[in-house]
Amino acid sequence: MNSLFLQAILTFNIEQPAGFAARDIETWPSPSELDKIEVVSILTQINREWSGECDGERVYLRERLKKCLDHVDISVRNKGLLEVLNPGCGTGRLLVDAALEGVAVCGSDISIHMMLVANYMLNGGLQMHEWEIYPFVHAFSHWQNRECQLRAVKVPNLNLCNILSKYGRMEMGYVSFVNGYGPNVGIRYSSEYKFNPDIEVSRAAAKNKFDFVVTNFFLDTGSNMLSYLQTIQHCLKPGGIWLNYGPLLYHFKSEDETEAVFDISIPGGEIINQHGEVPMSGLELSVEDIVRIATQRLGFTILEREDGIVSGYGSPLGNNGLPGYKCHYWAMQLSQ
Repeated sequence: MNSLFLQAILTFNIEQPAGFAARDIETWPSPSELDKIEVVSILTQINREWSGECDGERVYLRERLKKCLDHVDISVRNKGLLEVLNPGCGTGRLLVDAALEGVAVCGSDISIHMMLVANYMLNGGLQMHEWEIYPFVHAFSHWQNRECQLRAVKVPNLNLCNILSKYGRMEMGYVSFVNGYGPNVGIRYSSEYKFNPDIEVSRAAAKNKFDFVVTNFFLDTGSNMLSYLQTIQHCLKPGGIWLNYGPLLYHFKSEDETEAVFDISIPGGEIINQHGEVPMSGLELSVEDIVRIATQRLGFTILEREDGIVSGYGSPLGNNGLPGYKCHYWAMQLSQ
C-alpha cells in the first residue's frame, strides 16, 4: 500500500497542467540515498499531519492559533483579509487548520518531497480515510510487538474533497523562508540570499505583509537563527503576531561550512565588495537567547509563553521509545 500511495502522489503531480507535466520523467536522475531516507521520513510526516491518532500532537498549536484568531475582529476574518504565513509547511496540514478558521494562509517549504505530497493531499480531491499506509515498517527499534510495527494508519482524517473549497484561501511556494521572505536591505548575498530579480521583488512584497507568522517545529531547521528572526520581523505587519511551537533540535549543529559572501550593485546585479569566507551554519542559540534577541533587539513583546511541553512527532502506539520532545511555545507581538 505504501508504494501505491507514493505512486498516486507522483502520478497526480506529473499530470498537473504546470510544473512536472512538462518534464520527461525518463531524464530524472536516479534517487540518491538521501532521497530514499526522505521518502521514509515522509511516511512518518504523513502520519503526524494527517492521521486521527496524531491529533493530540497537533491540537496544542491549533487551539492556541484559534485563540489568537478569536481576538481579531470577526468581520475582518470572515472577509479573508487576515494573512497567515507558515514557513516549513511540510505536507500542509497546518495550512488546512488555519484555512478552516477563515483566514488566508500561505505555506512555503524547500523540500520537493514535501511539496509533492502537500500538492496531492490538498488538491487531489481526497475523501476521509481514502488511503491506508504503513508508516512504521521501516522503524525497527523499541517495539512492544511486531503487530504495532506493521499496523496500518488511515489518512486523511478529514474529508478534504468537500471542505477546502468552503473556507479561507491557501497557497504554497517552493522557496526557502529567508530567501523568499527576508529583507533586501542590509544583507550580503550568498547561497542563502540569492540575487534574482524575481526573488528580490518577492522579498520586497513580503515586507509587513502578514498578520501572523506561525513557526511549527521549524526554528531548528535554520543554519543561522538570526536570519530567521530578521525574516520574521521583516514580513510581519506592525502589531503582527509570531506564534512558535517546537523544540530546538538543530539540524546543522555539526556543520562548519564557510562561504564567500558579497554585496550586489542595485540596479545592475554586479558583484561588489566580496567579503571572503564566513561561517554559514553553526549559530545555535538557546531558547533564552532567542527570546532575548526578539524582545530586546527586534521589537517583540511576549504575550504568552510556555516551556517543557512534552510532545511526540508521529509517535506510534506500542513503541517504547522516549515520548518525544520538550517543546517551547510563545506568542509574541511586533511593536506597532
